[in-house]
Amino acid sequence: TTESPDTTAPVPEESPILIADLEKYALIRLEKVTSGLLEMMNLLNQKLKDINSGISYKDDFYREDVPMYQIGEFEILVGNTNREETKTFLAGLRYQDYGYARIGNKIVIAGHSEEATENAISKFLNSVLRAKDKPEGVFYSSEYDFVKKLDYNVNTILLDNTAIENYR
Repeated sequence: TTESPDTTAPVPEESPILIADLEKYALIRLEKVTSGLLEMMNLLNQKLKDINSGISYKDDFYREDVPMYQIGEFEILVGNTNREETKTFLAGLRYQDYGYARIGNKIVIAGHSEEATENAISKFLNSVLRAKDKPEGVFYSSEYDFVKKLDYNVNTILLDNTAIENYR
């Protein structure tokens, strides 16, 4: 037999996102949203522009063959967008749970529902954008990641001993 290599090597820490780096970022929202969520997203956009006016703002429509509509490397994803990072983040959340996290070069601010996403934006505005104890010049670090998991009366519904969410 051969020994397998040690795969528990420490993962290198990501460097923080600096305020100066925000000009590389685009704030990405869902293509179709209600007026309440759109208002919260516009407020977030304005607060981000107050920090660094270079940040752009657009919806999640994309086309690989059109440079203007390609998925960017640096994005702040708000809501249940069509990006893989959003899907990864939401996979660990239930319907009314919400939060935000850094995934690679992207920040996801989301919940499955519009109400949960509004709560995530509100928490992000109050905790990250108004944080007073951040190091000088830092906008976001992975240590700011936050998830609010709510209590649910029913954990799962089984149908023939299989969780109902596994059915389509």
